[in-house]
Amino acid sequence: MSDETIIKETYDINEETLQPTLHKMDIKDEMKKRAYDLAVESMRKFSVEKDIADYIKDRFDQLFLPSWQCIAGNHI
Repeated sequence: MSDETIIKETYDINEETLQPTLHKMDIKDEMKKRAYDLAVESMRKFSVEKDIADYIKDRFDQLFLPSWQCIAGNHI
């Protein structure tokens, strides 16, 4: 487990090009992959950062038992 930043490909969502980036993770590699996939999925469903974070947190609570934290936001 490590806390490196993972940056993958960009996605066109709602006519906007977005690139999910995961930071500060102390989780197993398979969980990192799931977090990234959930980030993309949530960005397709929601446009408000709080809704994106809530969606990812709720899914992680269901998949890997509570209690998780998630922060989503714009980073420039």
